[in-house]
Amino acid sequence: MKHSLAFFRPMILVPLAAAAAIGLAVPAAGAQAAGPAPVSARSGCSLNPAPPRGFTEHKVRINGIGINYVRGGHGPALLLLHGYPQTWYSWDGILPALARHYTVVAPDLPGAGLSDAPASAADYTKKAMAADMYALMVRLGLSRHLRIVGLSLIHI
Repeated sequence: MKHSLAFFRPMILVPLAAAAAIGLAVPAAGAQAAGPAPVSARSGCSLNPAPPRGFTEHKVRINGIGINYVRGGHGPALLLLHGYPQTWYSWDGILPALARHYTVVAPDLPGAGLSDAPASAADYTKKAMAADMYALMVRLGLSRHLRIVGLSLIHI
């Protein structure tokens, strides 16, 4: 079943309004970083969880938007993609175990979590998001011999 962008707009705007109401920092749209910028500001709010021990959280500009991700572990590259409407935190319980065998990258997909929301509805297609995730892994030097695991609770 297809949904119009109007269906998703409240699902994106309501959490952003809630974040603004409780004072979570939102980076400026024009801000660009030369490399992965650590995401250091953390609140005690469960809506803004810290990554588990051995993982670091960063944000990089990919295809014109900021992509937030956590990274940890050593070994072959493993990209974990959350479902809608989740964030990297959906993998929190298994990240340490996976990190014993893999270099784990768990991003917030565009428009989710601390990743920026693309301006165009065309940037929310599966093809566009796949391109963003591939560009992220290339940027991190982890695009070869990549393993990908995805999770979804609803089908769109």
